[in-house]
Amino acid sequence: MFYNIDDAINWVVRQTKFREKTDLSIMKEAFKMLNINLDEIKKIHLAGTNGKGSTGAFLSEILVSNNYKVGWFTSPYLVKFNERVKINNLDINDNDLLKYINYFYDFNEALYLKNNVKLSFFEILTLLSFKYFKDNNVDVMLIEVGIGGRLDATNIINYDVSIITSIGFDHMQQLGDTLESIAYEKVAILKKHGYLITNVNESLKKLMINYSKDLNATI
Repeated sequence: MFYNIDDAINWVVRQTKFREKTDLSIMKEAFKMLNINLDEIKKIHLAGTNGKGSTGAFLSEILVSNNYKVGWFTSPYLVKFNERVKINNLDINDNDLLKYINYFYDFNEALYLKNNVKLSFFEILTLLSFKYFKDNNVDVMLIEVGIGGRLDATNIINYDVSIITSIGFDHMQQLGDTLESIAYEKVAILKKHGYLITNVNESLKKLMINYSKDLNATI
């Protein structure tokens, strides 16, 4: 148990930054153990090489100005770690962040005893944001992808709307070395009967249109 916010944040930062995985089974198991019901919350998923943060900021401002309570999970932070998790554009305060990190410290130990694996840095923050937003009864969640999309920790729930801002060469070791392979990893955030908004070029848009047809999704 941590008694000050600096020690708590240091523990989160020390966790594994990237865990090799072929599926999202561990994250799905962890989410199931947490028993967080997000069905009543509208959820928007943000992916893309560039522009996720600015798009999230615009959406948050628009929704808040229309009297929605908005949870926004973003990265990286500019000044303070707390900037990663916001409600109505206000960073999670130190007391709440300390409380939630302590909760996930204990949870990570329980997960290890059950599955012999611990959550990574980003996986902890993803689940922390889900729980924080649920506990605070937000109307809308804006969730930014960490890397790619298909195997990203954020891709374990059903989103109402998926947004892909741009496609460029990033994280090629994980996502592939062509724009098409990277686009496939990102469009995999789209859910069955969901909605996709994107600003990619025409050739990549064709790939996304074909992908959306199998899901009866709207692009």
